Amino acid sequence: MININGNFHGFFQGKRGLRQGCPLSPYLFTLVMEVFNLMLKRSIRENASFKYHWRYSAQKITHLCFADDLMLFCHGNTGSIRIVKKAMDEFAGTAGLIPNLSKSHIFFGNVKEPLNRRILDVLPFVEGKFPMKGITNDIEKIMRNFLWKSGENKKGVAKVAWNEICKPKIYGGLGLKNLKYWNIALLSSIIWKILSGQNSLWVKWVNSYLLEDRSFWDVGYKDKMSWSWRNLLKIRLHLREFFYVQIGNGEGTFMWFDNWHQLGTLSYVLSPREIGNAGYNIRDRVSDVIVNEEWSWPADWLRMIPQLGEYSVPSLIRGKKDTVFWLNWKGNIVPFAVNQVSSSLICHESKVDWHDLVWFQNRIPSHYFILWFAILGRLRTQDRMKNWKDSNEFCCAFCNNQVDSHSHLFFECNFPMEVWDLMKGKVKLKHKPGNWFEIIQELQCSLKVRSIDSFIKKIALAASIYHIWNERNKRLFGRERNSVENVVKNIIEDIKTQDF
Repeated sequence: MININGNFHGFFQGKRGLRQGCPLSPYLFTLVMEVFNLMLKRSIRENASFKYHWRYSAQKITHLCFADDLMLFCHGNTGSIRIVKKAMDEFAGTAGLIPNLSKSHIFFGNVKEPLNRRILDVLPFVEGKFPMKGITNDIEKIMRNFLWKSGENKKGVAKVAWNEICKPKIYGGLGLKNLKYWNIALLSSIIWKILSGQNSLWVKWVNSYLLEDRSFWDVGYKDKMSWSWRNLLKIRLHLREFFYVQIGNGEGTFMWFDNWHQLGTLSYVLSPREIGNAGYNIRDRVSDVIVNEEWSWPADWLRMIPQLGEYSVPSLIRGKKDTVFWLNWKGNIVPFAVNQVSSSLICHESKVDWHDLVWFQNRIPSHYFILWFAILGRLRTQDRMKNWKDSNEFCCAFCNNQVDSHSHLFFECNFPMEVWDLMKGKVKLKHKPGNWFEIIQELQCSLKVRSIDSFIKKIALAASIYHIWNERNKRLFGRERNSVENVVKNIIEDIKTQDF
């Protein structure tokens, strides 16, 4: 229908419509859903029997839209459901948009079974169940299987602890994300919105029903608390010390529970009883406690914590909101960002010296995965296998004289030594005699220079370790045997395929 100057003049038929992904689609959906919004509001206004969901009555929330999805909320009774159904039917008759019953779900919370049936008779949607958040474990299982699983039906043995693998490469890991901490980092953005007092419907709802004018850091657990809110409270322990508030007008910062004072969070040194006995309230904001730009600390507090009297009173700036920052792992105050949170939560140990020897641009992934294992001393050499498997059959696949080890296998046994000596001559690499770990330590120092020559030597080291290990396994578990010349030939062919 076309409206010109308030008068309707004919109509045009909708045919092809918009393609999926068209940037106009969300705007058209918003315009159409505004019609439903008005119809639902009118139905509620005209029917006094409608009851809001008990968690949404203060904000009078009846529905939320996201892209082309619609969520409706109301009290669990047939009268309220009929009013919602009436608005949906009226909208369907006007816009021609009818809910797909097989794809629409209804969720019940603390509604008894007989009433469930009566509600479903009015609104015959599929009864849904809220999914629980175990997906991170499933994803990590897939990642672990990719690393360790040796076949379709063979369960692999983890050779390195998962926490070690998830360390950044400069700390000796593979740099994979620890999904537990990454999930905490993502959830931290929700906490930041609460602490910042963002002007959003969700933050207003949290303050009204969940916090009830208390600090996020102080609010406790309650019965019938939702699973998502309970888990948000659980991660406070990981994040509290990192959130730092810079005082503006002091009206949004909790005096005792937020981290804004030079001493840190004051609730760590003052108990709720001590705060109450001194005439203060645990709900006090900074602006409530500063009077005439001065503190009025009790004398016994100053005797107990002399530092309280040593710090100056912050200047309150009228009209300027308090700002929530992130205190990163180095102790620097930075703007809040999820990547800053993730960086702060990971383990920060001393950087490994061999980082540049293993991880650099244009490396061959399979070679450097084996080199990483070898430098950690985690290849399943026979000297390590004897710790959990007693066998008299352990013997070096090259010399048959002793059990193999990292040192013996790569730099001491005759066959690997011949391979390594030929490769050293071809790339002009020198090192002093020694065991595996001494030689690696010397090479990691001599090859730190960024140059084509250093790059070739590092490629040659990784390729040699890879092909020697590969030849060892072929001889142990198969019948194929290569000569020294063939192994060196394979190493050189791999090196030639790299872009320098």
